[in-house]
Amino acid sequence: SLGSVQRIFASSSGQGVFRDCKELRKIVFPSTLTQLTGQACYGCESLETVIMEGATPPSFESNVFSGTHANLAIYVPDASVEAYKTATNWSTYASRIYPMSVYEEGGIENVITFADPAVEAICLANFDTNGSGVLSKSEAAAVTSIGTVFKGNTEITSFDELKYFKNAKIPVGYQSGAFYKCSALTSISLPYGVDLSGGQVTSSYIFQDCSSLVSVDGLEGVTGVSEGAFTGAPLTNVLSINMPLLTGVLRKRTFASMIHSHTVDNLGSITAIVGTGYNETVFGRGATLIRLPKTLQSISDWAFYHPTSPQLVAIICEAEVPPTITANAFG
Repeated sequence: SLGSVQRIFASSSGQGVFRDCKELRKIVFPSTLTQLTGQACYGCESLETVIMEGATPPSFESNVFSGTHANLAIYVPDASVEAYKTATNWSTYASRIYPMSVYEEGGIENVITFADPAVEAICLANFDTNGSGVLSKSEAAAVTSIGTVFKGNTEITSFDELKYFKNAKIPVGYQSGAFYKCSALTSISLPYGVDLSGGQVTSSYIFQDCSSLVSVDGLEGVTGVSEGAFTGAPLTNVLSINMPLLTGVLRKRTFASMIHSHTVDNLGSITAIVGTGYNETVFGRGATLIRLPKTLQSISDWAFYHPTSPQLVAIICEAEVPPTITANAFG
């Protein structure tokens, strides 16, 4: 029932030295090791962690790690990652080779796996503070602002890993929001507790003109949103607006581009809904039902108006005191 081997004080591992050690989970190979011989860890089906302390990759026979755990991770000195990934036979395991700093931060469970290589490249260039070549969840959580490194990018297609940037501010502003005109972006996952208003009373426009953005996960964790946050984004796969943590004022153009059928089920504890003029509605023409919270106090001009193909058939207002409304609140 051998569970781990801390170090092997030898220059060679020996033929099949750990073959079929079914319970072996971790091995540390010291810097003195110069050769990993055939089938050294063959059939070690529980082996998930291998630590190589040597800066120079030992010679390596191709079947050393055959039959090991599917999630095998090989940790090497940070400065030697590329050397290991390109060394003879080691290159077979290139996708499983990680810098030692990743292990020290909690292992591969703490590594963010990006679906979009373009997003990964931008994140590594701007947020990989230890230069390890991978981005950890700890590094993402330490970011204080996303900045404008994605603004206007027409190559990124998905950024579902944004959810790990849980302490980062997301810049806002008309034609200057963090993801302004990311026209190929189709999906994104928001961090829990994020404020999409950026602390601004009026303009937000974070996802302005993201014309391919159809999926947004994490709306239930949004605490604030302001004018135009999703203007120009169709959000086709968002069938329900459910934002129980939302506070403050909901302003024009926030969801105005949602032309598909959907419901507005939870707007948290907002106090006002503000549209400011013809064609500057808050909700898109696809809304079929809107539920207003008991905290709502006022509804202003054009809040629910849309000039073409209105589908809104019901508004449920939970406020015991009727909110004040202007003459054109409903168009």
